[in-house]
Amino acid sequence: MNTSEKSSFARFISHTLPIALTLSAIAQPALAEDFSFPGLSGTVTVTEDALGIPTIKGENELDVIFVQGFLHARDRFFQMDRDRKGAAGRAAELLGEAALASDVQFRTLGLGRAATKTWPALDADTKAWLQAYANGVNTYLQNYPLPPEYQVLEITKVEPWTPIDTVLIAKGLAAGFSLGFGDVDNTITLGAYNAVGQIAGFNGQALFFEDTHRSAPPDDRVTAPDWLNTMAASTQAIERAGGAPADGQKIQVTGSQEISDTTIALAEKFRMQVEYAGIAEKFTRDDFQSAGSNAWLVSGEHTESGNAMIANDPHLTMNTPAIWHESHLVFDRDGEEWHINGVTPPGAPGVILGCNNNACWGMTVNPLDVTDFFQEQLQANALGIPTHTVYKGQPEPMQQVFNSWFVNVVGDGVADNMVRAPVGYTGGAISLVVPRRNDGAIVSTDGGAGLSIAYT
Repeated sequence: MNTSEKSSFARFISHTLPIALTLSAIAQPALAEDFSFPGLSGTVTVTEDALGIPTIKGENELDVIFVQGFLHARDRFFQMDRDRKGAAGRAAELLGEAALASDVQFRTLGLGRAATKTWPALDADTKAWLQAYANGVNTYLQNYPLPPEYQVLEITKVEPWTPIDTVLIAKGLAAGFSLGFGDVDNTITLGAYNAVGQIAGFNGQALFFEDTHRSAPPDDRVTAPDWLNTMAASTQAIERAGGAPADGQKIQVTGSQEISDTTIALAEKFRMQVEYAGIAEKFTRDDFQSAGSNAWLVSGEHTESGNAMIANDPHLTMNTPAIWHESHLVFDRDGEEWHINGVTPPGAPGVILGCNNNACWGMTVNPLDVTDFFQEQLQANALGIPTHTVYKGQPEPMQQVFNSWFVNVVGDGVADNMVRAPVGYTGGAISLVVPRRNDGAIVSTDGGAGLSIAYT
C-alpha cells in the first residue's frame, strides 16, 4: 500500500469508525444479567456495555473467574477449542486431514507434554483460578448448543475444558514468541556457503561468520549508562568466586566450523517437515521471530486529570477472531473492592494486559535465543526403533511416547465421524524424548544420527 492509499484509508477509518460505533451503540443497548449457577458461592452480576464488553461483579475472585470462563465459552469457544487442539497436536480431530502434518510437528515438539508437567508445579491459588475458569466453561457447554462452526465440521460433541487446556493456551502463545528454528536455517546456509565456496574458490566460512552472519562484541554505544563497567565488575566477581573466566570484549569460535553431510541432511529433513506442516512454518520465519512490542508513559504532571497515562502495543496479529477478549472484573478481597480492566486470550482467566486499583501494565518480548539443536548418536533396538542416545561414550535411554492419531472426516454427512490416521512409527506414531535436552524431542533422523531440540 503506497502513502496516498494509506492516507485515504486513514481518512476513511477516521470518518466511518465513529459512525459505526454510534450505530453499534444504538443497535446494542447495555445488558445486565444475574448468574447463580451451581458451584458459585453467591450471585454474580454481568453488565455488558453497548460494545459487548462485560463487567463481571461477584463476591470473590473464584466466582468472577467462573463467570468469565462462561462468557469466554459463550463468545469464543470454537477459537478456544481450536487453540488447545492446535497446541496439543490434535487439530485434525477438529479441522480434518489438512491439519495432520502440523499435528505431527506439534505433538513431536511436546507442548502438551510440557503442559502436563507444568500443572503439578503450579501453586494452589493458580490451580484454583484455572479450575474455577474450567468450571465456568463447562457450565456453558452443558447448558447451551455448540457454536455454528461445529455444524460445518459435522461435530455434535466436544471434550470438557480442563485446567491443563488453559496451560496449553499459554504454551502455544509463548511458543509463538520464543520457539525459533533459526539455528537449522543457519546450518543449512553455512553448509551451502562451504559447498559453493569449494567449487567457486572462495572461503564460505568467512563469508558466513565474518559477513552475512557476523556477531560483533559489545562496544561503548549502549543506552544503559556505565553498562560495560558493570559487566566488567560482574565478570571479576565471578572469577574471584572461582567461576569460569569471561571477557565481554571477545567472542571466540569453539569446535569445528565444518558442517558434515549428515548434519546438513538432518537439518534439511527437519526444515522440509516444518514447511510441509504449514501451521508450524511460522516458527522458522524471521519476520515472526523479530516481532516485538512498544509502550509509552506520560507522567501525571503533564495530564489534565493528574493521572499517569500508559499505552502498550504487543504487536500481535489482528486475527479474526481477535486474539484478545476484554473484561472488567470486580470482586472483594480483604474488605476492599478490586477492579481489574483489560484483555486476556480466550481460554485464559484474569487479565494479561490492563489495570487494577493501583497500577496498569503491558507486556513485551525479550528476543533471547532459547532454542538449541543437537546432533545425537542413536542406538536402536532389533526393530530399528531408536532407544538410546550416546553421551560421552555412554548410552542414555530415551523416553518413547506412543501417539494415536485421529482425523475428523468432514463432508460425508456423518456426525462425529472420527477415523484413525495411518501414521507410521518413523512419521510420528512414536515421539522420542531426550531427557538430557530438557525433555526435548528427536525431530529428525538419518541412519544412526538424530537431531534433537532443547527449548524453554
